[in-house]
Amino acid sequence: MVLAGAWLALAELGMEDTLRVHSYQIWPAVGIAGGFLGWAGRLRWPLRLGAVAFGTLLVVQWLPWPATLARGLIRADSLPDGPVDAIVVLSASMTDEGVLGPIGATRFLEGARLIRAGAAPRLVVSRITRLDETPNPVDSDQDQRALLGVAGLSPELLILSPVGSTHDEALRLTELAGPRGWRRVVVVTSPLHTRRACATFEAAGFEVICRPSPERGFALGVLGAGGDRSRAFGEWLYETLGWWKYRIRGWVRS
Repeated sequence: MVLAGAWLALAELGMEDTLRVHSYQIWPAVGIAGGFLGWAGRLRWPLRLGAVAFGTLLVVQWLPWPATLARGLIRADSLPDGPVDAIVVLSASMTDEGVLGPIGATRFLEGARLIRAGAAPRLVVSRITRLDETPNPVDSDQDQRALLGVAGLSPELLILSPVGSTHDEALRLTELAGPRGWRRVVVVTSPLHTRRACATFEAAGFEVICRPSPERGFALGVLGAGGDRSRAFGEWLYETLGWWKYRIRGWVRS
C-alpha cells in the first residue's frame, strides 16, 4: 500500500510522461515489489519514498512557485511582417481510429489559424501512425485534411514521415526543405514544449519563429488549482530532462 500510494503521488506529478510508461504497466511491478518488501519486513525504503513523493506533491500543489517554473519554458516569438516559407505543426497523440488527440488537434488548429492570417502559403505536418495496436493500421492524414476542410482552408499540405521524436521531425524537415530552398519557418507546438522544440529546429539550420498553441489541458496562466500546479510541474520536469537529453546528444545548442 505504501508503494502504491507513492506511485499515485508520483503519477500526479507527471512521472508517467517522464518515464514514458502507463499506470497499467507499473501496477504489477508495484504490487510484486510491495508484497515482497512487506513479506521480508523491509519497509524503510518504501516509507521514505512515500514520504518524499507525498511531501513533494503537497509542496507543488499548495505553494505557487514550483509550478511557475514551467512558464520559463515558454517561447513566443513575434510574427514577421511578411510570409515565411512554411508553418510547421509538431505532432502529438492520435487515437486508434486515426483521430488527433486534444493536444495534436490544438496544435493543428493554431497552425491553420496562422495559415489563414497569411503567415505562410504552406503547412507542414507529421504523419502519426498506429501499426501494432489495431487490426487495421491507421494514420493521421485523413483527420488532418478533414480539419483543414472544416477551417475552410486549402493550403499546400506536406507531410513528414517517419517520425518518432521532435528531433526526427527536424531531420525530416531538413530533407524536405533542402531541395526547395526553405530556411525560415514558424514552428507550432504546445507552450511548454516550445523552448526545446524550436531550439532543435534551429540546431538543424532553420531560422525559427516559435509560436505556442493554446494550453487547453489546464490553466497555465493562472495555476490557481492544485491539479493545475502539479500538471505544470510535471511538464516542467519532463521538458527539463528532455532538454538535457537533447543537449547531451548535440540536438540543441547550449
